[in-house]
Amino acid sequence: MITFKKIKLLLVNKVVLYLTTRYITYILLFVTTISIAVKLGPFYYGIWGFIMLLLNYFRNLNFGIPNSINILLVQSKNDKDLEARYVSSAMGLIGILSICIVLIAVYYYLCGGSIFEKYQMGNFFYIVCIIAIFQNVNNLFSMIYRVKNRLLELSIYQSATPVLTFVAVLVVKDNLLLKILLATYLLTNIFSFCFFLIRKQILFNVKLLWKETWKVLAKGFYLFIYNCCFYLMLISIATIVSIFYSVEEYGYYSFAYTLSNSVLLFLEAFNFIIFPKVIDKLYSKNEEEINRTITAIRVNYVSLSHGLMYMAYAVFPLFIYFIPKYQTALMGLNITSLSILLYTNAFGYNSFLMAQNREKLISKISGFALFLNVTVGLLLAWFFHVNYVYVIIGTMIGYFVFAYLCVYYGKRFMNQPTTFIDVMKDCFPISLCVPYFVAIIVSVMQISYLSFVPLLIFIVFNQSTMKEILKTGRRIIVNPNMIDVEN
Repeated sequence: MITFKKIKLLLVNKVVLYLTTRYITYILLFVTTISIAVKLGPFYYGIWGFIMLLLNYFRNLNFGIPNSINILLVQSKNDKDLEARYVSSAMGLIGILSICIVLIAVYYYLCGGSIFEKYQMGNFFYIVCIIAIFQNVNNLFSMIYRVKNRLLELSIYQSATPVLTFVAVLVVKDNLLLKILLATYLLTNIFSFCFFLIRKQILFNVKLLWKETWKVLAKGFYLFIYNCCFYLMLISIATIVSIFYSVEEYGYYSFAYTLSNSVLLFLEAFNFIIFPKVIDKLYSKNEEEINRTITAIRVNYVSLSHGLMYMAYAVFPLFIYFIPKYQTALMGLNITSLSILLYTNAFGYNSFLMAQNREKLISKISGFALFLNVTVGLLLAWFFHVNYVYVIIGTMIGYFVFAYLCVYYGKRFMNQPTTFIDVMKDCFPISLCVPYFVAIIVSVMQISYLSFVPLLIFIVFNQSTMKEILKTGRRIIVNPNMIDVEN
């Protein structure tokens, strides 16, 4: 029974408020994506997708500095002076990265490039470079606020661009939309930069600190390789599609990827705020606590990710029906969704490897997975000349191998059995595997009227899991401070 006390508890719960603002933002983002796709059409949406691709490259080629700071601040949570020195070092490194972006802009001015001409970049590229500089600084700042669990500031930062973009789409005419969208990204990133500074949570020393700088860079290097390779699995496939296929086909691909990714964003919001606490828990030497934490993560994150994706998968055909310009994108949307879903299978074990300072190992795993991803993607596009929707199979293979190896080495370091069957029981249990392969069959055979079947199978196989997820949700509502690093 819902009481006034329970309602009040929800209204003052910082986790609930944060997730509520994020979910509202994601709904706006979802609606905005559809509106942009419809207003621009496949060709100009392909150009917008290419701009987003460039920003993704700039965001992920960051030497692992934000990720390094995230872990170092958690591990030095009781030493405020050391925290300030780490932040100072990270800011210096981001400054060097910004200079590199400026040099790239200079190179573009002097030499240009055929791929940029294909997507009609012109002066857009310089604005992209400015956005990228602010984007990298804001990403570092958000990691600092994340560790401090400052959810209000994070909500405002993460909502600024989607909200303003939504407003722009409503009021701007089609012929100006591309320029206004780019201007929106620039303004919101400048606003976020100023906002983070005004909130005064960024403490640092104004001098060069070689020891801390080297430590941030050393830890960040392998985390950079890991994150870079991990995210490049999708970005590289987007690049292959942008090169070997037409602008319109890339527009269809961008549409499919954006919608697929938006489904998992609902869980990424929760993952974002609990990550420091997860690292803190997995940094332990207590194997029992580590096992308990990993099990809880995989029940509440991996299983829920699959459930959410099958819910979206069931309504994709109905959704596409109302967007005539993208009727041919349904198969691409389905296969892309299923490919992206596989990266969640690594969650828990990849966090364990990071928390245990195994950055070098996890970077090798992601590098190998990226190699497979690019190799398969290039073979499919360049050698076999398949339809663009099948190129994403490279990512499907890459993510599966990445997840399998993370589970394998995680279990190995915990002295657990590592036979193929033992690893698969954790990496891809029957309860997740069966609905997944049914969804693949439905997608490839294009029998969209059976899109609800994977969801039904998932529900049948995961009833106890869903009950456990509800229990976890209740615990967080009652005690939101359980995600704080200090607790």
